[in-house]
Amino acid sequence: MKQKFKAKPVHKTEEEYQAHSTINLTKFKIPKEIEFTDPIHYAKNSFDEKDKFPELHDYDTLEKWQDKLKTGKLVSIDSEEIGGIEKIVDSYYDIRQCLGWKLVRIETQLISKSICAPVVAKRKDGMVMFVDGRTTACFLNEFKRKDLMVWLIDLKKDAQDFIEQKLDES
Repeated sequence: MKQKFKAKPVHKTEEEYQAHSTINLTKFKIPKEIEFTDPIHYAKNSFDEKDKFPELHDYDTLEKWQDKLKTGKLVSIDSEEIGGIEKIVDSYYDIRQCLGWKLVRIETQLISKSICAPVVAKRKDGMVMFVDGRTTACFLNEFKRKDLMVWLIDLKKDAQDFIEQKLDES
């Protein structure tokens, strides 16, 4: 015996179609205070994303990537080192550029009032790019959050510089 399935709804007008294909931003609930956690415990999320940077190809294991993340620091996206979301080369400014399922996932994470900080890298030429968390930054920017923090990794120094710095500290 065959099962009968209901047909997908047919949208009669372009306006009806848009009503079913867009996200209503007024329904998102954003906490007043957000705690940005460091991305070291979420290194799996950014591990595959780092490959767009030739400077990071040597960090080919999760452990090495976690060590690299530990060299970063939490800074405001509006700090002098970054200069705002507009200065990040590959960022989105318009929330309509983001995938809907990612926005819903971010809102779900925010229920706990904490979220993993987006990871950005500052290259030798001074250019700042996202490693991971571009959608999170766009989402919070859309809601005019002044407390938006990012995890900054400095790629101006070579890996050897970090090794020498660790030796000097010890």
